[in-house]
Amino acid sequence: MARVDAAMPTTYVDRHDPAEETFSGRPLNRQHRPAYDSASPTEVERSQDSDLTSGYTVTGTEDKWYQDWRAALDPVARKIVDKTLERVEVDGHCGDWRKLTGVGAYYEIRVHYGAGQRIYYRFTGPTSIEVVAAGKKSEQQQILRQLSMR
Repeated sequence: MARVDAAMPTTYVDRHDPAEETFSGRPLNRQHRPAYDSASPTEVERSQDSDLTSGYTVTGTEDKWYQDWRAALDPVARKIVDKTLERVEVDGHCGDWRKLTGVGAYYEIRVHYGAGQRIYYRFTGPTSIEVVAAGKKSEQQQILRQLSMR
């Protein structure tokens, strides 16, 4: 029998609905926090004792390029992207993410629906992120080239 650590509460849900971003039988990790990459070594990183259930301030979604990209998505993909960013804002859970290599301090959130949408972001502070690009998996190399030139 597996040991349960009382200090790490785990939330389970009973079904998978891509539009609601719930996962059957898998724990939702509410304590996920990608590392904050700071250009300044003196920048104070988020403390381990801080409230890990609070979210990030998300910027860049009000920009015209983002609104045009979002409007071009089909309704289900749009709802999934909105829920993903809402989850980042509310509880800091970035879902399926990875740090991009070779392009500086950028990350991507992978949305597993349709054409495989990607949301590219960077940390602008210990509790804020900026969405800098978005697109399909097939556009990834072009977007990475643009990010590496910034």
